[in-house]
Amino acid sequence: MTIALFALLIALNIADAYYTRKILAAGGRELNPAMRWMMAQFGVNTALIVSKGFALGLVVLFACHTAILIVLCGVYSVVVGINAEVYHNMMREK
Repeated sequence: MTIALFALLIALNIADAYYTRKILAAGGRELNPAMRWMMAQFGVNTALIVSKGFALGLVVLFACHTAILIVLCGVYSVVVGINAEVYHNMMREK
């Protein structure tokens, strides 16, 4: 089950990066100040890859307990859902 949850977490991170790029390309902005700074310094793609890779690396090192993975998957599900809603609302307004 842990491997499946980690795979789900990877998929959710990819979906988060996908919608973040779509929102930025449609004229939106990154609300997280740390990510906004990283994107300004290193570019959107590099910032997303580095931050996602770092976060997933920390999960592998410290959070391989099923309960923690379930919580993280829940949090990222909400984030992806919000990003998807923001993007689709932006597209409806155009």
